[in-house]
Amino acid sequence: MSEINKVNKWDRILSTFVTEFAANGHLQSLSATSIVFISYGIVYGDFASLPLLVSSYLTFQVIFWFDRLQDHEVDLVDNPERSLHVSRNLTRIRFSIIAAILLNLIIIIQTSNFRFLWINICVILLGVLYPILFKQITRVIPIFKNLYVSIFFTFLVLFPSLYLGI
Repeated sequence: MSEINKVNKWDRILSTFVTEFAANGHLQSLSATSIVFISYGIVYGDFASLPLLVSSYLTFQVIFWFDRLQDHEVDLVDNPERSLHVSRNLTRIRFSIIAAILLNLIIIIQTSNFRFLWINICVILLGVLYPILFKQITRVIPIFKNLYVSIFFTFLVLFPSLYLGI
């Protein structure tokens, strides 16, 4: 393989990674994980465990992936690059959602408690229900989405204590 082909290959890989990171909610999921990390540190004076952080990330990443799947055709007007990226990766995103849910279940069952598992499932369900049921409310109550999202992010502060069963 020539040097030019190697460079082009790495450019494509990097470009795909950056587009995936920007378009599919990974930054928002890392933000959610950061809230859990910081709240754990403040409350317990220690670093949060890796299983808690991974579970937090996966919980919100499932919600963002699902939202992208639901809205990829609508996003064609407002965000054509994201819409195109999602359209090209529909099968991979669907598989990723299933894999993330299963991995999250395994992590929680192995490292936490039934209450956190139940709450985590409820958070995912409520997050998945937003584009299906609750998005229409935003047309009637303009700030509904902001309230809905802020409730989710506020709830993240409780994740460490719920995870630990306290």
